[in-house]
Amino acid sequence: MTSEVVDLIWNELPGYSADMLQKPDLIRSVERYVRLTINVLRRGEAPTFGELAIESDLGSRRAKQNVPLESVILAFRVTERVLLLDVLSDRHRWPLKLTRHYADLVIDTFDRLSQHTVNSYRETYSVLESLHERAQSDLMDALISGIALHPAQLSTWAQMLSVEPGRPYLAVAIATEGEKDPLKALRLRTRFTLALQPSAVGPVLFGGTSAAQVGLFSPAGPVARVLENLKSTIAGLHWDGRLIVGVGTIGEDLASAGSSCLEALSAADVGMRQERRQAVVTYEAVLVDSLLLDRAKTSDALMATRLRPLEDHPHLLKTLQALVDNDFSQSKTARSLFVHINTVAHRLKKIQTLTGYDPLRLNDLLELALAIRYRNLTRGDTAGADH
Repeated sequence: MTSEVVDLIWNELPGYSADMLQKPDLIRSVERYVRLTINVLRRGEAPTFGELAIESDLGSRRAKQNVPLESVILAFRVTERVLLLDVLSDRHRWPLKLTRHYADLVIDTFDRLSQHTVNSYRETYSVLESLHERAQSDLMDALISGIALHPAQLSTWAQMLSVEPGRPYLAVAIATEGEKDPLKALRLRTRFTLALQPSAVGPVLFGGTSAAQVGLFSPAGPVARVLENLKSTIAGLHWDGRLIVGVGTIGEDLASAGSSCLEALSAADVGMRQERRQAVVTYEAVLVDSLLLDRAKTSDALMATRLRPLEDHPHLLKTLQALVDNDFSQSKTARSLFVHINTVAHRLKKIQTLTGYDPLRLNDLLELALAIRYRNLTRGDTAGADH
């Protein structure tokens, strides 16, 4: 009978396979169920609390083995069904009342076993889930903060989170404008976890800052595939508002994945500052912007020395911006501003007079263009703070 039950469970129910537990573990459990049921039937009474306590650790074991609770319950029901069929096979020799009594005893035994195990499973799973969330949060906080990870601590976190520390890792940062609803943030995280999982080896971890949620995973294929999945996810969200996904570069292992996290956050920040509505922004695509923001003190000085003399002349700032936007072509700049090309030339001369930098000289123009670029990135900042 034991082998019959095991054959109906092993590799048939999710979680009851060699990647989760050892087959002898299942065999021993089924044998105990059968013996307990036989003892109950022999004496004609329901199992005692002590008898049920024999399996008190089963739920805990199955939770630790990551066997789905639904499969645990179904395993009981499969065993119950086989035992019932065995009991009822001799029903023609018994009075109907006795047959019903035996059937009720079998059903009651497995109801109690199931409930006992479910309670143990849920208690353990709740503890494991709490530890998992804590480990995930601690690991992501350490990576995002740039804290050097001790090998022993990293190994502990990796084991708890079922990740391989020696694999390469890639980070994405999800930023939304003004969205503070925790439920919406959780739903957004779930959607992106589902989107990233097919492109990942192992789980997708999440942490974050006040500015964005940060996901970290080991890519299973090229980054181009990840980017396509992200773009498709954004398109399918129908998100009401701005949503920017920053993507870092691949780090060689988990210990160095903090760089990818910071790059993803930087890319998302640039995307929000550029006032993109919904987009995937890679760190490699915004290197200049990230550099300007990372070196805020130097960039502030660049903007002040090159552009401050123009602050009282908005039309000159507008002309300089148009010149940058039109690939430094004076004719295109004139058309975009609806002015004569001589007007543009006159304004560029005025810019040179006021700033000391000539927009018609390449080196000067590059410095003015970078100053304009940084000004656009920080326009919404208060007193140039928090770049």
